[in-house]
Amino acid sequence: MGHNASLFSIFVLFSLLSCNTDSKNKDLNPLVKVGDKVLFNSVIDQLVTEDTSPEDSASIVGGYVENWVRDNLVILEAEKNIPPDLNLSKLVDDYRSSLLMYHYENLLIKNQLDTIVTNEQKKDFYQSYGSQFILSHKIINPLLIKTGNKDKSAFKFKENFNKWETSQILEAAKRNNYTIIFNGNKWTTVDDVKIYLPKISAQNGKKGYKDHLIINPNQYFVKILGNYNENEIPPLEYIDDKIEQVILNNRKTALLKSVREQLYQKNINAKKIIYYQ
Repeated sequence: MGHNASLFSIFVLFSLLSCNTDSKNKDLNPLVKVGDKVLFNSVIDQLVTEDTSPEDSASIVGGYVENWVRDNLVILEAEKNIPPDLNLSKLVDDYRSSLLMYHYENLLIKNQLDTIVTNEQKKDFYQSYGSQFILSHKIINPLLIKTGNKDKSAFKFKENFNKWETSQILEAAKRNNYTIIFNGNKWTTVDDVKIYLPKISAQNGKKGYKDHLIINPNQYFVKILGNYNENEIPPLEYIDDKIEQVILNNRKTALLKSVREQLYQKNINAKKIIYYQ
């Protein structure tokens, strides 16, 4: 805010501090008026606490008041320019109805929706609808270990890296305090591995690819344990979260549809709905 706005903030704060603390009297203490709309002290009383410094209070209150003034100036101008064919009452009614429905549906979802999705349910959904999640890019399952370039234990590790099973590699890496970047248990993109190994690509990032690279001051040991290409159906583990979200969304839709139908049947049977021909 400018110099005048800062002075106004201080004035507002002074006005607040000098006002009677009785809640009824606060409603009688106006701070600013725009057109026929008045902002009273009681409205902004909750913006500051006893712990708020005078400077912060002035800034918070002054900012709120200035925004209120500007908002109401826009509203005042908008009221002067309402198109003659605009049914404002209908818009307000429609918006109110939408808000009521939105909050009621959220309440139903909160109180009645079953949010537990089992692994079996995910597998069943994957088997039936996995083709809906076709990959737009290649994914790989990497084993990537990093250690210092001068680490003496890395010589023996390098000798056995191509012979050992994944579990043996991880066990040796932990024993030697190497950094395990990817543990062979996570599907990711080639670009995620490129952060560490710039030369890896969609072409060489295939199952069975293995390498030992020195990128000072570190050395990297990499194995690609599996890969899925673009336009293939990814493994369940890669889309586990997406499948759970789809299942929950389907349940929400079914729940709301069921409640609508129940309300309709209940009221039609009670003759509370009258269709006029």
